[in-house]
Amino acid sequence: MRTIAQITGLVIFCGAFLGALTGAGSAAEDDVAASRPGRAAAHAALTDGADLPATPPSLPAVSSDGTRRARESAALANGSNGAKRSESAREAESQADQHANVGARLTREEIAKRVAEASIVAAVRSAAADQHAAAAQARATSAKANAKAAGPPSGLHPPGHR
Repeated sequence: MRTIAQITGLVIFCGAFLGALTGAGSAAEDDVAASRPGRAAAHAALTDGADLPATPPSLPAVSSDGTRRARESAALANGSNGAKRSESAREAESQADQHANVGARLTREEIAKRVAEASIVAAVRSAAADQHAAAAQARATSAKANAKAAGPPSGLHPPGHR
């Protein structure tokens, strides 16, 4: 059983250890704050109890002159040159369609060519397999015929004949 002096010493040690940890943490925060002045100022304002503004910041309700001018210039460009732009857009769309059609036709031709080549290769392989099977069957038939012609090996008699 521990004595009161041992428990008290343990509590004091834990307190000193935690104090050292929190002191080191504060020092580390100070180093970070020194390397980031904006963050340090915000931290100082929060710790000093700075008051928040009564109304949150908001964007202006009226659009700026730059955006108004941009919209007006876009409207003028579409109004005065609208016929030229629509004609060039139609021309570009027509060229894109033609290009797509040519690409699709070439793709179909390439696929048809590959399918034809694959069919030819498959037919050749099938013919070769049939030829090998026929040769194997001929060898087996020939071996059976030779075995019958030679008769049983010497010393062996068919069952029931002596």
